Amino acid sequence: MGRNLHLFVFAGYFKSGSFDFTRWYLDLTFWLLVFIITVQISKSNYKKISIRLYNPIFLIILPMTFMILISILSGELTSYSWSKIRDFIIIFIPTVITSFWVVRNKNDFRYLGNGVLALGLYASFYIYINPIFQAGGNISYLFSGTLTGLGGLVSAHRFLSESGRKGFYFFAFCICSIGVLISYARGQQLIYIFVLLIVLVNHYFSSSVKMQKKIMVALSLFALLVLIFIGYSYKLDKGEDILWRFKPQYFMEAAELRILLLREAIKMFGENTIIPAGVGKYVVEVVPYIFTYPHNLPLEFAAELGLLGVIYYLFIIIGALCGYSRFRHLTFIRENLFLFLFIFLCSLKQGSIYQDKAFWVWTAFGIGLLGWHTKSTYQNPRLDQQG
Repeated sequence: MGRNLHLFVFAGYFKSGSFDFTRWYLDLTFWLLVFIITVQISKSNYKKISIRLYNPIFLIILPMTFMILISILSGELTSYSWSKIRDFIIIFIPTVITSFWVVRNKNDFRYLGNGVLALGLYASFYIYINPIFQAGGNISYLFSGTLTGLGGLVSAHRFLSESGRKGFYFFAFCICSIGVLISYARGQQLIYIFVLLIVLVNHYFSSSVKMQKKIMVALSLFALLVLIFIGYSYKLDKGEDILWRFKPQYFMEAAELRILLLREAIKMFGENTIIPAGVGKYVVEVVPYIFTYPHNLPLEFAAELGLLGVIYYLFIIIGALCGYSRFRHLTFIRENLFLFLFIFLCSLKQGSIYQDKAFWVWTAFGIGLLGWHTKSTYQNPRLDQQG
């Protein structure tokens, strides 16, 4: 049941994040349903669920609630403020609580990557059939770039670490990687390549000479496949559409806009360091657009929640890294550590505090790992041998 739950959670995560899911009450209903199911599974696995300080309710939700209340009292609320408070209630809180209960199911947490890989493949096939660069595409290219990137990292890690099903994982790696290429998400593409290199280096220097040769052969085959795909896309007059966001002119225009947004956030933090400006107070108008977040999570914390927001952000990041580091000797924990790194880097160039589900999912996982006991981590001793 737990294994199926992970697929269910991430399927809903994909559905409610990728499409124009404007009916927020349906999103809330879904997450409440997930929460109830997860709690019931947790209760069936554990006779007693203790409340400790590592519980994300104390480490993540309550401090965030406190800062939001302070910001509410510090000034007048705008329509953007109410919108972010609504997202905090129906997106932020359910995401953190659900992720915490998932990581509490210690024996099933190992199979989380199965759900991530399944959704990565689904997103890849979806954008093959419905290319984003064509008119009428209704899928978020940022979210599809995230999902395909996560799927590619899972399949790459498993191809290099597991003894069986290497053909399937290599196939999945190629499919998801090409999905990233045509996802239209420039930032995710660059971050994916960077994290993928970290995964390859990690496995390369910890493997035998025979395995190192296999890694080089697989990487060469993958590079050849990508070149063939790009050439075929140009033959169909689609290659220009796939790579046009990397053209110098567009790249510089986007960079100038991002720098403007970041500068405004830094200026806002300087003016409201001790007493926060308040939730929803970051508003930058660049005709014809209105930006309500700086596309950088730490600077959004700083701009709207002041010094307390910066301290809180550093606290949860360090806490998550400590949680992953405790069990990095286990293969499936290293897998999630790579995914956390990918999501963390993506959060530096996109997303809002109250809507970035991926960031809070893997942050809550890392903090949840702080509650695992080193000597008796699993009910199933076979999993201790993994890694």
